[in-house]
Amino acid sequence: MELGARPEHLQGTDLELDMSEFGDASNRVTFLKFHGGETVTTERYSCTEFRQKKSDELSGMMLFDLSTDQDENSNVASSSEHSEVRMSLSLKLDSLRQLTKGL
Repeated sequence: MELGARPEHLQGTDLELDMSEFGDASNRVTFLKFHGGETVTTERYSCTEFRQKKSDELSGMMLFDLSTDQDENSNVASSSEHSEVRMSLSLKLDSLRQLTKGL
């Protein structure tokens, strides 16, 4: 299999071209949608949002600083110290929702 090719058994949509707005490889983020949560992970942080299906209202959030908490045990989502990071990652998730709407 060539490098970067998707194995046949995986489902999903390749967003590589659409994600150029997120910068070069050193600034890349990973997105995951699983069991009602949507997660964005950067080199340092992992942020998951849970939203109501009908209203899209935010019902919960988890934010972990992977540089100090690799096992994701301490949710810092409500920490004022992390408010800018929380907002930035939430905006990235909003962008992903727009890119994948209708997929």
